[in-house]
Amino acid sequence: MKIPVWTLAVVPTVAWYVGFLMNAIAVASNHGAMPVQFPIGIDMSVAQLRVAGDLVHSVMTSETHFKFLCDWILINGPSPSIASPGDVLEWFGEATQNYGFAAFVALCLNKLGLFKD
Repeated sequence: MKIPVWTLAVVPTVAWYVGFLMNAIAVASNHGAMPVQFPIGIDMSVAQLRVAGDLVHSVMTSETHFKFLCDWILINGPSPSIASPGDVLEWFGEATQNYGFAAFVALCLNKLGLFKD
């Protein structure tokens, strides 16, 4: 089965916009803040988030809407962080967009016969 060439250019862009929409739904349904599910052992309260100057995030509670769209994915590393499924899609779109577009252009030029001897 052949994959259409246009998907190389379209899929990363669509992934980014779907991720953005997922984050927008989570924020809009939770009073303008992205709820965060902190891992066990880290005790953060809304007051601690506000004192830290973070007005975008809030602590996930039982009243949180669309919990599966909120920040709950633990990203381990030198500076651990917590991400949402929408963030992952946005990162995928950003990481693959330029490569996908370059491959799309190269395959289109090849189809036009510009790479033949």
